[in-house]
Amino acid sequence: SAALAAVDPASLPAGLIAELADAEARVVLARRFHNDAVRDTLALAERPLVRLFHLGGTAGLPSYFEIVERPHALAHGDHGVLNHRTSARVVLLDETGAVLLLRGSDPALAGQPAPKWWFTVGGEVQQGERLAEAAARELAEETGLRVAPADLVGPVWRRDQVFEFNGSLIDSEEFYFVYRTRRFEPSRTGHTELERSYIHGHRWCDAADIAQLVAAGETVYPMQLSGLLTDAAALAGGRAPGPLLSIR
Repeated sequence: SAALAAVDPASLPAGLIAELADAEARVVLARRFHNDAVRDTLALAERPLVRLFHLGGTAGLPSYFEIVERPHALAHGDHGVLNHRTSARVVLLDETGAVLLLRGSDPALAGQPAPKWWFTVGGEVQQGERLAEAAARELAEETGLRVAPADLVGPVWRRDQVFEFNGSLIDSEEFYFVYRTRRFEPSRTGHTELERSYIHGHRWCDAADIAQLVAAGETVYPMQLSGLLTDAAALAGGRAPGPLLSIR
């Protein structure tokens, strides 16, 4: 699929274009079925009862099948590349139920009047990491707060979104955990070079604060966050998580 991404369809015979498009579609479909199963397995592996009773067995965790996937088939002449990324994110609440949001912009648009947006703590899951391990690592890197992965509640929500970031088209699959702490001033000392280039500030926000940001024309991710804060607070307070909830 990586080689196909560099192929100019206009240089190929029509019959070959159709054959390659069909082969590409089959590989993409196989990848999606496989990665859906991996996603569900990783999410279930984090459930407390699954870990307590070893319901996941003793085999190693599965890994994602990564290919160069494009939004449209080769036959349509689209040269864009869609990169899959799995992320673990944390809805970090303070004692009042406010959530810590970071403010960022696309580093590829540095020096330009780029749109700003607000988002929860978190980032990409590294090879071999469990979701909770990635969430705890990102929490430490982006805020300085260190917690044990087992102390995070979740994953409780999942969000799928395609967006452009830093010159790439990202097929993002995000899993959300919940954690409550006392309000503190986040530290930037653990930020990576990329994070320093696109994270410009932070703010503790309740539902009313989020509504004000949205009313002022600023985007907050996930889009349903303000309406989910009560649910997040209940989960942080000890309510048992239900089935994984898909959100926007």
